[in-house]
Amino acid sequence: MSSEKRESMPYTSQLFSVAHECEGKKDESNFNCTASVSCNIAHEINNYLTSVSLSLQLLRLKIEQTSSESIIRHGIDIIEVYLDRASHASRNLMAVNKLNRAEFKRVDINTLLKDVVTGMAGVLENAMLHYELSVDAYARGNYMALKSCFTHILSNSIESMPEGRGMVTISTRPDGNKIRIDVVDTGCGISKECAQKVFEPCFTTKDKPDGLGLGLVVVHELISQHNGEVEFYSSPGEGTRVTIVLPAGDEQ
Repeated sequence: MSSEKRESMPYTSQLFSVAHECEGKKDESNFNCTASVSCNIAHEINNYLTSVSLSLQLLRLKIEQTSSESIIRHGIDIIEVYLDRASHASRNLMAVNKLNRAEFKRVDINTLLKDVVTGMAGVLENAMLHYELSVDAYARGNYMALKSCFTHILSNSIESMPEGRGMVTISTRPDGNKIRIDVVDTGCGISKECAQKVFEPCFTTKDKPDGLGLGLVVVHELISQHNGEVEFYSSPGEGTRVTIVLPAGDEQ
């Protein structure tokens, strides 16, 4: 479909159109990773928008059939959850498509990690955090994109531990002209077979079909755009370690 025709369509229809076109291109050898990630995020957004639409229809029926405020509030809460997830997925879509290396700056990784933890205080309240931070931990990149990556990784760590209870160790260390960041948790871990699929679009270990999944496909794409690497190690019952390797930031 031409861009002119797509621009004349409603936003939701545009997403369905993009997702449909991408589906047909997934087997083409020249279909790059960024486009593949974008397609799957578009599908994710469509799923949430469909859930919002169905929830609104159900809520309309409930309003006609009952005057119970608690039932109506519950319906509104469900809609808000789906809208929040759609917004989250939308930010991921923009991140993987609009990352401009010309805007990369020197980033203090230690400060960034502490900012992430502060922003997740409510989610991390049951976890024990242990830091092993190097004095010299600077990378060159997009602060918000990297922050999104580590938010994904920490979210996975918390969700892998029963009630979010367990130990999460965050460490940084220089490695030649690179910086290594490790996030290690004492969660349930996953099998070798699952570990080999964590960077595949749409892969998830969650039982709920509406979950956000591991999100590591987005992490992998963003880190790749930083000329970095993502390493994933996990074992059932022994926890998980995710390592991010980034080019070190130049002195300023």
